[in-house]
Parts: sequence; C-alpha cells; structure tokens
Amino acid sequence: MSKEITLTEALATLKVLRAKQDNLVRTGTFVGVSARDKVGSQAKEVASAQFQSEFDRLKAFSAKIQEIGAKLYEANSKTTVVIAGKTYTLAEAIYRKSHTSEEAERIRVLKAALQRAEATAAKAKEVAEKRADQQVETLLAGRSKDTGVADLAVEMRTKLIADEKIEVVDPNKLADYILAAEEDLVSFSTEVDVAISLVNATTKITVNI
Repeated sequence: MSKEITLTEALATLKVLRAKQDNLVRTGTFVGVSARDKVGSQAKEVASAQFQSEFDRLKAFSAKIQEIGAKLYEANSKTTVVIAGKTYTLAEAIYRKSHTSEEAERIRVLKAALQRAEATAAKAKEVAEKRADQQVETLLAGRSKDTGVADLAVEMRTKLIADEKIEVVDPNKLADYILAAEEDLVSFSTEVDVAISLVNATTKITVNI
C-alpha cells in the first residue's frame, strides 16, 4: 500500500527506523549453536525459525530505510528552495548548510592574507618614507631653507617614494569579494533553517507502507 508523506515525516520515519534497526542488531539473535537438537532450552527448529524471523525483520528495516532514503534523495535533487534571494535545490542548500563553517574559514584565511599584504605594504611605505627623508636631507645638506629648497625637497621626496612602486597587487579585488562573501554567508545562515523546514513540511513523496 502506498502513502504520501511530507519530507519532514520521511526524515522522522527514517530516524525511528534506524533506531529500531540499531536496537535489533544489538539485541537480536541471528545465529546459534545446537546440541542434542536444542539451542539453549529451545528446540533447534524453533530457534532456527526465530533466528530467521529476526533476520527478516532486520532486512525489512534495511529495505524500508533504503526506499525512503532514495525517495528523499530524489526529492532533494529536484525540489527548489529560495534562500536570501538565491535559488538552490534542496540538496544544494543542505550541502551548503553542512559546510558553512568551512566556508567561513576560507573567508577568514583570505581576509588574513589581504590584511598581511596591506600591513606589509604599509610597512614598506613607512621604510621608503624614512629612506627618502634621509636621502633628501643628505642631498640638500648645507642649502638654505628658503621656499625653493623646501619645494624641491618635497618634489624629491615624493619622487623617491614613488620610485619604490609599493603597492598591494590584488587583481582579484579581495576586499570586495570578502565583503560580498561575508554578507552572502550571513544571509544564507540566517534564512536556511526556516527555508528548508518550510519546504520539508510542504513537499511530499510516496512510499510503500
């Protein structure tokens, strides 16, 4: 007999079936040893029938779990959900949800790399400025401090610093990428649970009961 159930009901059913399967594996008896046609206190035939019955139940649990799991997988790959303005299949949304910590870590690493580059460039510029100050002072030593000399000093200093060509080489525009990635991850993380719950509660699959 077939029955339509929501994905939420299917997930709950799977949880129950797996618990029953695990309990049966731990507590069931599927094999034994007979002596004088008895297994313990039971007749060998009775014990054998019990072993068979419990093993059949175990296989039935496995088959039902496999069926519902396959139907869920199919539904997840076809059903769509909108999260933070983006459309995902349910499978994609579930996968991303389970990997948001890794996504956040990648963003953190990129941000740290950019910060290191910016700090290195700032330090290099500071060194260049000090070097330029020393060179200008040496070149203009003994010259009178009139307006012309002052202007020349500024011009020389500016050129010496510019000649160092210190810059952060960032063809990927990491600052913009990081900002957008952080906003996207926050929006996704905020909405994903509710969005998936709503879809699970309204999407149905047909299973045999």
